[in-house]
Parts: sequence; C-alpha cells; structure tokens
Amino acid sequence: MTATRKHAGTAFLLLSTAVGAVHAQQPARQHRIAIVIPAGPTAFISDTSRDTLNRRLYQAFFEELRRLGDVEGQNLTVERYSGEGRPKGYADLAREVANRNPDVIVAITNPVALAARAATGTIPIVWIGGDPIQGGRLPAIYGYREYVEAGGLMAYETDFGELFRRMADDVHEIFGGAKAGDIPIYQPTKFQLVINLKAAKTLGLAFPPALLATADEVIE
Repeated sequence: MTATRKHAGTAFLLLSTAVGAVHAQQPARQHRIAIVIPAGPTAFISDTSRDTLNRRLYQAFFEELRRLGDVEGQNLTVERYSGEGRPKGYADLAREVANRNPDVIVAITNPVALAARAATGTIPIVWIGGDPIQGGRLPAIYGYREYVEAGGLMAYETDFGELFRRMADDVHEIFGGAKAGDIPIYQPTKFQLVINLKAAKTLGLAFPPALLATADEVIE
C-alpha cells in the first residue's frame, strides 16, 4: 500500500512539473549536505579558510561541485559540524546531523564516518579516510606537505586535492540518484615525497642520494 502511494505521488509531481514548465521555468532543485569534521572550528570547512591545508582541500571540493553545477548559496546548502576533538561525542553529533536529514553526509576520517553510519541507515554517506597505521610512525614524517613547508623533515602524501575532488563527484552522483553503495571506492595511486634538507641539517641527518633523486620536491 505504501509503495502504491509513493508511485502515485511521484506521478503527480512529475505531471505538476511538466504542466508548470509551460508557464514558467522551474527553479533548480535544492540540495543540502552536512560536512562533519573530527576537530577544529567549522570555519575550516571553506575554500577561503585561513588554514592553508584546509583551504587547499576545500578549494578542490567546492570548485568541483561548482563545476558540476552545485553552488553553495544557490542550489546547494552546506551545513558544517565539528566533533571538536572529542571522539566520545561523535555518536551524539552524528545523531544530531542525521536528525537534520540532509541529502548527503560528508564525513571526514574513519571514526566520524563510522559514527554517521551507526546513526542512519538511510542517508547516503560519502567519506574520506584511511586504514590506521599499525606500530606507529616516525614523528618527523608527515602526511601533508604543509608540515614540511613549516619546518618538518619530510612528507609522503597522497594527492588529497584529487581525493576531495573525487568526493565532490560522489556527492553530485548521489544528487543525481545514484546509490552510495553502487559508487566504487576510490583508492589513490599517486603519492608525493617532499624532503626538507634544511630541517635535515638541523637534525644532523643526511639523506642518501638515491632517496633525494626519487623525491618529488626538495626544500633547501
């Protein structure tokens, strides 16, 4: 009975749209997404963020959405949430987001995505994350080039700009009716090695010439 009412309502809406188009152009369909980050101010979720790393990533995300026709302030509403660095509060935050019933939840990091998945079984979730590194990592090796530019020793990073563009593509596909489970998981294949020789000299370290030769960028 429910399915019958749903189909009848859909037919009515389609008919109403077709008739209305004769008289006036219909406004673009509005979409709403919720972006949830694990920590930091929600102001970081912007392509004009004062934080260099976040600005680079969200420029890629929002520029791709705009290229696809999804423009914040026009046909797209973006709600921003932060877990404020409190993992124990992720579940409550995820339920709050789910209760708002956005078209898509964009979750940044695995823990946030898992909390969102536990909070809703109906809202599509697009997320970016990685497998945890077992056994620790040397503190002088970073995952983002910005840390090396700020004085860190070296970075081995994936192309996060490309990942955020891919994430925007997934959001747009869902807007178009695609099911989140049908969209293939994208795994990066391109990585970049950045070495800071000035930091190495300060630490009294010397890199083998073969390693320097393979670096994508050497900061002197």
